[in-house]
Amino acid sequence: MHQHSSEIFTSIKIGCGFDPNLFKLLKKKFSTKNKFQCKGILLLDEMFLRESISVSSRTLTYTGLEDCGDEIESKQESNLKANHGLVYMWQSLEENVAQPVAVFASHGPIKGVDLAKLVVKAILLIEDSRGEVVGLTSDGASTNRTMWNSLAI
Repeated sequence: MHQHSSEIFTSIKIGCGFDPNLFKLLKKKFSTKNKFQCKGILLLDEMFLRESISVSSRTLTYTGLEDCGDEIESKQESNLKANHGLVYMWQSLEENVAQPVAVFASHGPIKGVDLAKLVVKAILLIEDSRGEVVGLTSDGASTNRTMWNSLAI
């Protein structure tokens, strides 16, 4: 049975941090697109979450704890409950396509300097996958303003 490309991405189980398997699929997807369809914007947004711990019966792991993958040194191996969620999403300029590329769960907001490092890594991973990031969008939160300053923007 043929599966539509949008169904492929929704069937991926993405954990926190950057998933190399997602970027392999993005590379395959971008290889079928023209140069205009590969242009897009990276969006980032962090939101407050209600603290909650649960156990996944399928994987026998806890969900709801701080998890930034291996991306942020100060956030590794924490047993704190996550109360903030940060999402990076790639939005095509030509097509009606938006794809989350990374999710981070933290206790408290992620520092602006770390946001800047994550933005650079996200751009490099997307562009290594043949996408082209032509813009970055965020709201005016103080951590985002620190990120912009760290990037000399």
